[in-house]
Amino acid sequence: MAFNFSTKYRNRTDVAGALPRLLIRDGDAAVVRRIAVEDTALLGLLTELGIGLDAEVRVDRVDPYDGPLHIAVDGHDAVIGTAAAREVLVETR
Repeated sequence: MAFNFSTKYRNRTDVAGALPRLLIRDGDAAVVRRIAVEDTALLGLLTELGIGLDAEVRVDRVDPYDGPLHIAVDGHDAVIGTAAAREVLVETR
């Protein structure tokens, strides 16, 4: 099942092949291609989680009712809220 909580970047073409991370399927591998926000607090959180350009991510599960995403980032488990995840553009493999 594809996650489709946001259509904000669905037609965005400034990064070739990039999709919001929420649109990838459970277990799919993807590579971070862009962080679509300049909010320093959010950038700091993403950095703490290891989410940066060229990081490999995988969505393991999404909790119900717009709950957080349980992900693997470069082989390490992490949890990220959906609002933050919407700002991460990825390219699926």
